[in-house]
Amino acid sequence: MQAPITSQKPVPRDSSRDSNRLNIFLYTMLVISSVILMLPLISLILTSFKTFGEAVGPFKWIPAQFNLENYQAVFKLRDFNYWNYLGNTMLIFVLKTAGTLISCSLAAYGYARFNYKYKGIFFALLLTVIMLPGELLTIPMYEVYLKLGWYDTYYPLYLATYFGTDVFMIFLFRQFFISIPKELFEAAQIDGASEFQMYRRIML
Repeated sequence: MQAPITSQKPVPRDSSRDSNRLNIFLYTMLVISSVILMLPLISLILTSFKTFGEAVGPFKWIPAQFNLENYQAVFKLRDFNYWNYLGNTMLIFVLKTAGTLISCSLAAYGYARFNYKYKGIFFALLLTVIMLPGELLTIPMYEVYLKLGWYDTYYPLYLATYFGTDVFMIFLFRQFFISIPKELFEAAQIDGASEFQMYRRIML
């Protein structure tokens, strides 16, 4: 009597083990890349603790002796108003961040949410602005600010961001917005949400 033929099923691979190995490899590469990118900053911080001779002499990572004389010399300067400088920087930083977030996200919302004639052409024209070098606009912008009476003020440093001038940020917002499922907006419309509520509560 002939023995029955049994089909051998292929043994499934351990996908979870492969996934863990891939994650370990990816995170290792990210850590290594992050360390490499931070090397200039690390060198800058370590150099601040070196003496003048060590800073301008042959390069070495670790100073012979960590000292705070450089920091003490800077803070003893009569015209060095550190807290005033830090306050100005943080003020401009916060205002620019708020302006970019509000204006660029609103512009990107329009490109991602609504369909209208020639939308693709308008968006392509918008992206061509990225190719313009910043130096090309420096003199015209300076003349505009000068005529507005904004010379020697903080307004030119942040006010333009409230008019959606950062095209790259508009592009990033738009690419993220188009990835959000349309079913969320349909559900929000059924619940009576306005367009601004959908922008604020779903997009942002």
